[in-house]
Amino acid sequence: MTDTFNTLVNPKMKIPKEAYKISGISNDMVKKAPTIERALPELISFIGDNVLIAHNAPFDMKFLLYNAYKLNLQIKNPVIDTLWLCRRLFPDLKNHKLPTVAKALKIPLESAHRSLDDAHATAEIFLRCIELLNKRDEEKAAARKAAK
Repeated sequence: MTDTFNTLVNPKMKIPKEAYKISGISNDMVKKAPTIERALPELISFIGDNVLIAHNAPFDMKFLLYNAYKLNLQIKNPVIDTLWLCRRLFPDLKNHKLPTVAKALKIPLESAHRSLDDAHATAEIFLRCIELLNKRDEEKAAARKAAK
């Protein structure tokens, strides 16, 4: 079993309509949620020194690092970006957005733009990318062996 960390964060401001349309997260849903001042230290404690894996990691990391800096916290974890991997491994996709890649790899993505569902899909995408890279390495090794 894999542990999970999942929380909404109270942004201490009204959620713009555009953001609501994308995420489905309403002002009522975050009213009693922890603020970033409480949620981010809990997240940092949860992740420890583990490698972080995200789809379009720079987008998420900018938010996390900015808020960590404001709170005098540090995030020094190594980060793997599945978007970068997917662009290289699946160049023929029409785009490399998380829902597009998940659909192409037949990975369920119930609620795109909701952190836990996105995280599960990203984990599966990462595992598929590793499987593909391992298979390519095995094929190259077999070809080198056959060429000798």
